[in-house]
Amino acid sequence: ARDGRLFDNYREWPAMGKMLKKLARLGTGAKEDDLFSILDLNPLNEDDKKKLDDRALIELITHHPNLFKKLYKFGCHGKKICPIVMAYFLDASPDVIDLMSEAFPRGKEICPLTALLMSAPNNVFEKSLQTSSTEIEETFCDLNFIQIACKFSVGFELIEYLVDRLHPKFLTKLDSGGCTPLFLACKNESKLEVIKLLAKKSARSLKLRNKRNVTVLQIA
Repeated sequence: ARDGRLFDNYREWPAMGKMLKKLARLGTGAKEDDLFSILDLNPLNEDDKKKLDDRALIELITHHPNLFKKLYKFGCHGKKICPIVMAYFLDASPDVIDLMSEAFPRGKEICPLTALLMSAPNNVFEKSLQTSSTEIEETFCDLNFIQIACKFSVGFELIEYLVDRLHPKFLTKLDSGGCTPLFLACKNESKLEVIKLLAKKSARSLKLRNKRNVTVLQIA
């Protein structure tokens, strides 16, 4: 303090603070690169899905949970979404899904796909649509919301909500394998009340055959 060094150090603190913040941002950017290197894959490509590194993803979530508290734009979709959406579509392990869910529970309120996949209450799903300016007819990886709901066996209340609000044509929409929402619900062992609802609202689906020439009645 006698030679003035302490005073000089105090004067340098603002500059040091800015430098530390910049370094922190650079570090976060590097970790975001890690996130994209793990998750920015094509869910429609089976070879790509096999590249998902669950262990690396778990390590990243564990040490950098804040990375998963924001939305990102991945190559397979034009809008920003929560990373957990990619984890679901890339068939990540239940451990990965649980960790992501715990890291960013608010994701359901701002990302409709997250709300849908996690079977959020109807009012939360509706809020996410409004917050993100998302139309209920939108798609992700060539699947509309009712197809996604049936593929991932979400709860009855949310499927009923979609059935009541979507045009009936969506109930006979075919996925890449020629499957209707009803077929997907049966294939993925949805609850009986879901299957009954879809069969009642779309009786035509009972007669349709998928690309393997199989009907719903043959797998129910």
